[in-house]
Order: sequence, then structure tokens, then C-alpha cells
Amino acid sequence: MPTGPQHSGVAVLAYNALASWQKEPWKGKEDELSRFSILPDDLFASDYADYCILPDGNAIPHGPTDRFAMVPFSSGYDRSLTRDVFSYYTGRMVAALSSGNIRESIAFGGILAHYIADGCHPAHLWNNLSIYSLLPPPAGKYWQMHRSLDSVSVRADLCRGISPRLLGLDIRETVFNTVDEYERMVQWGKTRLVPAVNALYAEDQGGAEIHINTCYKKAAGLLSSLWNTAFCIASGRFEDNEIESLKEVKLNRTVPVNAFTVDPYFFYPLMDYDCDGKGNLVPLTIKAGVQGGGRMMEFADGIAMTFGYVMYEIPANLFTKIRVKAGVSPLTAREGEAVFRIIDAKTPPVYRDAHNTLVDCGGDILYESGIMTGKDAYTDIEVNPGDAELITLFVECPGKNKNIHAIWAEPVLVK
Repeated sequence: MPTGPQHSGVAVLAYNALASWQKEPWKGKEDELSRFSILPDDLFASDYADYCILPDGNAIPHGPTDRFAMVPFSSGYDRSLTRDVFSYYTGRMVAALSSGNIRESIAFGGILAHYIADGCHPAHLWNNLSIYSLLPPPAGKYWQMHRSLDSVSVRADLCRGISPRLLGLDIRETVFNTVDEYERMVQWGKTRLVPAVNALYAEDQGGAEIHINTCYKKAAGLLSSLWNTAFCIASGRFEDNEIESLKEVKLNRTVPVNAFTVDPYFFYPLMDYDCDGKGNLVPLTIKAGVQGGGRMMEFADGIAMTFGYVMYEIPANLFTKIRVKAGVSPLTAREGEAVFRIIDAKTPPVYRDAHNTLVDCGGDILYESGIMTGKDAYTDIEVNPGDAELITLFVECPGKNKNIHAIWAEPVLVK
């Protein structure tokens, strides 16, 4: 039960999930929306090419890449470019809706559809050389993966249950939340590479469609949420429960811009679990204070790390609080010590001696805990980030033992 090729199919799914009052301005113009959703692939042959040009004069890229490449598997990733794309096209779509220029709103909304759909697809995130280095093809076989898997149709029966949400009350907040959801969608697409390619090798077209359509569903969900938000901002029409849903952002569910830690976490903090260093995930556990009876408490939301940091981009002056519980897990050796800091960051922290000695924490200290051990109760932290645009949750281990299990439990940004 296909709805069509990748770009127009994702656009149809997103459109169908919108509220009836949002569909109304575009009603009867679905074909035009589909045409604009594939416009970036026909850029140089189209009379509408100007819609695909960013303010810096470059064409919109085909997915998450940097400013020197058109397709994501050609080079690295530049988050600022992703932010610029969403800021420009969402802003233009909102302006068009506000002024009643429906054609323009369809144009900018359709190009957003293309950008999001490109970013969801595993064969759009890896080139043939990379794929074949991970998964050598059967003897005598060669597929152009971008064509073979990118051509998988969108199937409505595999993409049920799309429900758009509000991403912001203005363009700035919307872009912040959209970039995060987009990067998590990209991460999901990468996880579908191996099963989708293995299905292709086994000539299992149905299996490939199932894996790729999980990516299409995420793309359609994000696109529908972004369109929904654009309509809400343009009309000033917000539901109370939607406004309430934006009051807190969980940092453990937000993609960091930078992070580093050491064993047993192997260079990247763990989200929502700790690990015992023996190959097992364990609950995030820290000691409660007197009010909590001094017992060990487990948390479902949080960040586990040792000597190191995790850094997040946030919009300046959007949030009034960073709220978190910080403590040392009982998994930590008896002599282990940790100092928790929250930094208004300008740069990543600077180390020397193979990351054993801190030289510079990278910015202004908003909070510092003092030395804590596994015997201490966790501390409740609440600080105002003010005009900070980068915040760092930083752990230093002043003792000889760097194998600390430091827990940031329930870390949230509060408006």
C-alpha cells in the first residue's frame, strides 16, 4: 500500500497527520506540495530554483552535512548549517502563512520535507565505500546503495500513528527543538543501515521496506510537527497542554554538541543507565539525604560519567533554570572523589597529561559542588543559565582514582 516515492510519500504522511484547520489552506494543492518536496533534486532544471538557495548564496544541502558538501556522505557534519536551514525555511513558511501567501508556504514547507526526508535515510547517510567496508557484498554482486535503498517506497501501513506535536512558541525555540529531533532521527537512520543492507543482500525486499519505513515514519513525524508548529505560530493558535509540554526539556534526551569521559564509559557518557564496567547496564543510583531516609535511590532519567563533561547548545535567555540532582554512585571505589560543576561554556574543557589534569574548564562556573564521594547524599542543584548559549555539565576527580561513577539525575532545562 505505497503512498509514493520517498520525498512525496513522507510529505503526504505529514500532511495527513495535520489538524483539519491546518490542512484547509493547502487543500486541493497536494500535488503542488509533492512537487516542491522533490524540487531540490531538480534544482538546476527548475524555474523555482531560487527557493532552494540559502541566504548565504549556497543551495540547501541534501541532509546533515557541512558547508562544503551537498550530500551528507561526502563530508562531515556542521550543526550550525542544520540550524540555519531550519531557521530560514521555517521562518519563511511562517511569514508566508501569516501574510496569506499559500503558494509560498507550500514552497518552503515542501523544501523542508525534502531536507528532513534526506536526513532520515541510512543510504543517504553512508556512501557505498563506507557501507561495503562494514558489510562486504556477496561474491559477484554490487549495488548502488543510494539508488537501491533510497527508492524504497513509503508505505502507509508501516507508518501508522503519526501525531504532530508543538515544537515551540516562536521560531527560535522551534529551531532548538527541531534540530534536536532531527539529529535523533539521523541517529536512528544509522541504526537501520545494517538490517536494511542485510535484507537487500538476502533479496528480501519486504524486510528492507520494513526497516526503511521506520525511518520514513520518524521523518514524517518530525515534518508534521514542524508544519503544525508553523501553522500555530502564524495563527497564534496554541493549546494549553501544548504550551505546558514545552516548559521543561530533559537534557538526557537532548543530543549534546560535545562530550568526553573515560573508562568505564569509553569516551562518551551513558544516558539513562550506568554501567558496572563488566559489560552490564545498571540503574542510575545515588544516595538520598535525610529527607529521603538516607536510602539508595534509582532514577530512570539521567547521565552517568566519570572524569569529563557533556556540553549542550541552548537558546540564550529561553530557560530560567537548570535543575538536576548530582551524586556519586555506590559503584565508585571507596577512595573515589568527584566535583560537579555547571559551566557557562565558551569552549570545551582543556586537559593535559593524557586528560588526567584539568587546565581550563572552558568558561564561567555557574555551580560547583565541592568534593563528593559515594558516602554523600546527592545534592539538589538549581541555577539560572541566563544568556548562556553553551552549558557544560562537568565532573572533575581530584583524587588519584579517576574511575568514578558520577550521576546527573533528572537533568532538565526549565522555562
